[in-house]
Amino acid sequence: MGIRWDNLMETERRQFEGMDETDRFVYFLLLQYGSPYGWGNENPAASDCSGAVCMSLFAATGFWFAPPRTI
Repeated sequence: MGIRWDNLMETERRQFEGMDETDRFVYFLLLQYGSPYGWGNENPAASDCSGAVCMSLFAATGFWFAPPRTI
């Protein structure tokens, strides 16, 4: 197909670095569109609803929010 993936990823990285936090959040959330639902997961390959939000917030801000666990 002739796509130069390394160039594409480098361009994506530069664009991401130039975004503000709001745009980074939306961008990362959209990257997860179409990923399978993964109960209790928080990663780009599969996540649940709160996991998708937490991963996007982390990508946008660099801060990790871990909700309190209940026993």
